[in-house]
Amino acid sequence: SLGLGFLRPAPGSWGSLPPVALCSLLILLNQHTLVTPALIILLVISCILCIAFGRYAEARFGRKDAAEVVIDETAGQSLTLLPLFIPALTPASTTAWLIALAGAFLLFRIFDTLK
Repeated sequence: SLGLGFLRPAPGSWGSLPPVALCSLLILLNQHTLVTPALIILLVISCILCIAFGRYAEARFGRKDAAEVVIDETAGQSLTLLPLFIPALTPASTTAWLIALAGAFLLFRIFDTLK
């Protein structure tokens, strides 16, 4: 994810931020209808990159799931955020949206770390 895996501390957290930042930006710009398509596009691109460069990354860093490779966190966070945008679950205000995004980010990071 554009070098985010080289940032410290917690490179996985840095790799999880792009979907949250994208959603936050679209919500702040009052472009709610673009969030789901944007997340789906980000998810698909992230998954393609994981598949295309997975073996290369393992060889380059000499191990599976190297901390420097965080595109899987981008894909995982994108997938995690998608249910927030089901119309029945739509928060009422921009503040509620941002709180929901922050909560989803924190829960994703906790569960990803525990795995």
